Amino acid sequence: MAVQETDATSPRQRILDGATLAFITFGYDGASMRTITEYTGYSQAGIAHYFATKADLLLAAFEQSCKRVIDTFAIGEGSDSVTRLYKIWRAQARIRTDIAMRAVITAEASTIGHPTRKQAEQTLNDLKEGIQKALPEIRFPQLMADAWEGLSVDWLYNARIDVPLMLKDAYLALADVNDFPALSGVCEKAPPTWDEDAPRAFQGLERFEAGRVPEDPRQRKILNAAMQVFGDAGYVGGSLRSIAGTLGITHPALLRYFPSKNDLLKAVLQRRDMVLTALGVPPTPRAAVVDGLIHTQQSMEIPGLIRLFTSLMTRSFQTNTPFHEFFTERKNSLFAINDLIFEGLSEVGELRSDLDPIIQGRLWSAVWDGAQIRWALKQDTSISGALAEYVNQVMVPPLSKEELEAVNLSLPLEPDLDDGLLAEGA
Repeated sequence: MAVQETDATSPRQRILDGATLAFITFGYDGASMRTITEYTGYSQAGIAHYFATKADLLLAAFEQSCKRVIDTFAIGEGSDSVTRLYKIWRAQARIRTDIAMRAVITAEASTIGHPTRKQAEQTLNDLKEGIQKALPEIRFPQLMADAWEGLSVDWLYNARIDVPLMLKDAYLALADVNDFPALSGVCEKAPPTWDEDAPRAFQGLERFEAGRVPEDPRQRKILNAAMQVFGDAGYVGGSLRSIAGTLGITHPALLRYFPSKNDLLKAVLQRRDMVLTALGVPPTPRAAVVDGLIHTQQSMEIPGLIRLFTSLMTRSFQTNTPFHEFFTERKNSLFAINDLIFEGLSEVGELRSDLDPIIQGRLWSAVWDGAQIRWALKQDTSISGALAEYVNQVMVPPLSKEELEAVNLSLPLEPDLDDGLLAEGA
């Protein structure tokens, strides 16, 4: 039976702390017991005195980090909501390792057979409940939780971003604290059109993709098989040999097309965004929002790809990981596009005047990432539905029934997102 100790300097706690760093860096499958011994300074026999298996060690380390993060939502009781929001994030910023552990393993837990799947689902529920208790005036706690999840990952990539300021704008967008019946004003401008910067922004994403997704039909067949294998087994668990076996070809034959596992994985990830650029430059910022929903709907048709994407995205905040540059470039390209979309909406009076367009663009990306992580674990909701519900809280007028039906969305979008514009039949 495992020995329980609570002393922060105890061997058990030192093992947990070292193992946490190993799991953040390599994930559950990639962190071998030999690696964990190097990170903890304890032998396998010493670790086994406290944790019978690697899965037991992961569960203990993951639950510890989740509890530390969720417990911060009890901070600031008695303060006004915005002050409390700032205090909660300030407390979370002091436990960066726990933020990272919770994010990395929650995203990784969507892979088939992962030992923390149940606990990962629970911590996402706990995040939503923590927000509901701390900020009861939030009308859409699930959207706020998705934004919080996504911003936490963005902060891991860049600790200089002003997360409290972004959370404040998310609070303004989602809290039932004011009445905003006419914030759009009357737009006296011509019908919304893109400025000359819009094509350049989309070309930036196209350049990011250029040359990375092959056109050869045989290579595309390999990519299709790889998406399924990597999505089900994860990056570490999915091997080139298993992909070759799925296709009925030899391992050397596969290597002629993709010399390494990382080469193949990059091509798989890049293919995910082909839908977005294939749609071309939308005629208006509003049309760009609809195109984003189309892209999301189509990506949901390949669940394994979303599981793979979210798992690698969260882990790749570390500069020494093979896909850090890939995800950093991708985030920057999408940020540039969202900046233009929401600035464009603001310029033509289609964004609430109390909200910052740049911050709202970043929040839309954060909701996107957070909803993907949630959906990868439990596909009982809609990523595009969450995105549409969020944007309908900030756009004036909100997306119409016809615009939503064009991307196969109907009203209401989310069963637990009630009392919103969509629920009112916008």
